[in-house]
Amino acid sequence: MGAIVKRGTKEKPRFYLRFVDLDGTRRMIKAKGATRRDEARAMLNTIERNILEGRLGVPKPAEPDPEAEKRATITIEQLGEKFTEEFTAPRIKNPADYRMEAKSVLSVRVYPTLGARPAAAVTPLDVEQLRDVLAEEYAAQSVTNTLNTLSKVYGWAQKQNLIDCANPCKGVERHKSEALEPIDSDKYLSKQEVAALLAYVDDLAVPGVASEATIIARPMIYTAAYAGLRKGELFGLRWSSVDLDRLQLEVARSYDGKTKSGKTRHVPISPKLAPILRAWKKVCPKTAGNLVFPVEERMGEAYETLGLGELLVSAGCHEPPKVWHGLRHTFAAQLVMSGANILTVQRLLGHAKIETTLIYAHLAPDFIAAEVARLSFEVAIAGVTPISEAATAAASA
Repeated sequence: MGAIVKRGTKEKPRFYLRFVDLDGTRRMIKAKGATRRDEARAMLNTIERNILEGRLGVPKPAEPDPEAEKRATITIEQLGEKFTEEFTAPRIKNPADYRMEAKSVLSVRVYPTLGARPAAAVTPLDVEQLRDVLAEEYAAQSVTNTLNTLSKVYGWAQKQNLIDCANPCKGVERHKSEALEPIDSDKYLSKQEVAALLAYVDDLAVPGVASEATIIARPMIYTAAYAGLRKGELFGLRWSSVDLDRLQLEVARSYDGKTKSGKTRHVPISPKLAPILRAWKKVCPKTAGNLVFPVEERMGEAYETLGLGELLVSAGCHEPPKVWHGLRHTFAAQLVMSGANILTVQRLLGHAKIETTLIYAHLAPDFIAAEVARLSFEVAIAGVTPISEAATAAASA
């Protein structure tokens, strides 16, 4: 049997527990937290019950588990970095492209808010708050894609035994994707405005007189208007992707990686664009990346538009909300209004889904009506006059 030893003073008593442990060792330990004898007695009873049941009276503290510590402390950013370096799956055709896209999504949308947090400490409420913050800046589908990517990171990390916590993204409600609205005329230029802009930069971009930014902006504006490239695709275009003999652009990358869809597309070089690019190639500054438009190092706030907004205003054009993307919208809108097939426009723009391209469909009602008018179910039969012809003949009689 054990014993209780009282020390200290009446006002501040200290109790110690004396007992013989399971291995025969005589021990005396402090009854931590006990301020009364009955509290010390309860502790001693627990010790004696452990010994009777074949355990040490006071169990030894568990040995530290370094792996468990890692699983408990690894941050969202550390987890994401491992995911974007190592993840693969048989059903994904190009895992490298998938990892690159996931890295971009996580870096821009998740790390600024949750990157430094231990993955095990993130709760569904944290994910809901992330969702709501992103919804103020991004479309519903982009927000959903972000949460799905983060959820994929958690699922993969659990299988890799990198974490042993629950996935906080599960059960978090996603916003419904909104239908894309038909494009408004303020987001693209009329043919007259494009002509005025091109004429203005032709006159302005005089070598030795105009600024370097203006000199570079001229062929970029022509390429955006006649090829419909995104701003990032313009900034990332290499001369190796410009075939001036076959008159074709290979759009394989953006300034910071793959194209938005992750796929390469080919865009014909317009006869109006070809001489501009040929002349520009002769004087284009050389860069390590062989850039067509060597402004990649100037993607910061001060240079990201190369003064396109000011050029538009000076040329007498209206200024779209996003000036470079406005030229991409112009390319698509003017193609559709000229009678181009909407599927062709989709391929030229590199849209992954036709729904994205359909924002331009309303711009060609006359062309669509003409196409419908071509449909006829009348069949010419020997000796029989089609009803429509008979009706026309009767009306003119």
